[in-house]
Amino acid sequence: MSWKKFTYRAILFLIPIVILVIGVEVLVRNIPNSISVSGEQLEEDNSSIKFLVLGSSQNKRAINPEFLTSNTLTVAGTRQGHKTDFYLLKDLHKHLPNLKRVFVGVTARHFESPPNGKNFWKYRSHLVYYNVNAFERPVYFKDKFIFLGNPNFYSDQLEDYYIKNKKLTYNKFGFQLTGLNDRFAKFHHNEEEILKTFNSGNYPSLNRNFLDLSSKWFHKILEYCQENNIQVSLTKTPTFKNYNPLLDRDVLKRRDSIVDAALTTYPNIGLFDEEENTLYKANHFINENHLNPKGAELFTKRLEQFLKESTFSQN
Repeated sequence: MSWKKFTYRAILFLIPIVILVIGVEVLVRNIPNSISVSGEQLEEDNSSIKFLVLGSSQNKRAINPEFLTSNTLTVAGTRQGHKTDFYLLKDLHKHLPNLKRVFVGVTARHFESPPNGKNFWKYRSHLVYYNVNAFERPVYFKDKFIFLGNPNFYSDQLEDYYIKNKKLTYNKFGFQLTGLNDRFAKFHHNEEEILKTFNSGNYPSLNRNFLDLSSKWFHKILEYCQENNIQVSLTKTPTFKNYNPLLDRDVLKRRDSIVDAALTTYPNIGLFDEEENTLYKANHFINENHLNPKGAELFTKRLEQFLKESTFSQN
């Protein structure tokens, strides 16, 4: 077979595959999610955004920008570590000329959970919707295909959205309002039943070996904010009353020592601590350490009041 004929046949073979990949990518991008909605906000309102929410799913579920006075962009995400937070902050700051404050999550598990790897699958969405490169390398063409980052996850999303007609709803800030995996609701928020069923094995294991690396990126965030005159609010989001007592107390002590040292080292930061506030009841949670929309409204309104009363101004 001649080289010309081989090339021709190869092209004929590849064309339908390319069309299929592009078609699937278009379908995936048509499904709304918190990152895509926040990306639209960034594109439309970047000059008016004053607050930026970083952190993991706890901040994502706890802070609803609808209840903050200042225009707020949320880029917090599930299992998102401080390294990812740093790259998001550094690259997004270029597009946020009026950024005044950053919220940084310091939950009990944050410093000893596995860090995001160099090819963390959500980096593709960050690239597409935020124009943020967190890969720690030049961007390749394939990086712009969201579906290829996690085919199993997005296959389920495609099935839910287009076949099962499961449509999640978000407000204009990308805060998810429906379709939450609400474990507490399954028990009708009955505290006695909830306390019987808690299983710490449902949560990823912690490893003290991650502490130094997470702490390093945490301090890089704080140093960057200090250098750029950005105020920082550290957030300890609420946990249900059975959560912290069942954690290893040494994990909490190590986290608290890092936070306490940061509060004395950096003059531009403060701490909003609602972690063990008994004001939050079972009907404010979807599980032991994530708030539902009702709980997020309470938390965010209290956060707004905290900012007004603190030494840091809103502006």
